[in-house]
Amino acid sequence: MVLGQVVNSLVSLRGIDKLAARVLLAELGDIAWKAQKRLCGRYKTLTQAGKNTPLVCVAIARELAGFIWDIVGHEMPKVVPAK
Repeated sequence: MVLGQVVNSLVSLRGIDKLAARVLLAELGDIAWKAQKRLCGRYKTLTQAGKNTPLVCVAIARELAGFIWDIVGHEMPKVVPAK
């Protein structure tokens, strides 16, 4: 998806302006990039250390779930319940 389409989707779904949508995407992108760097480095370190690859993948998946939890934690307080 193109960034403009994502911004337009956020504007229509959440009722926020385009600037707020871009700020939101930047915040989430920062979390995602931090996760990308950490998880790739961790996978490389653990597999090069000779750890069992399926167990390494499970450990990485658990950490990924933590990053997803962080993103949801950033977003859930902003959700306005429907009336």
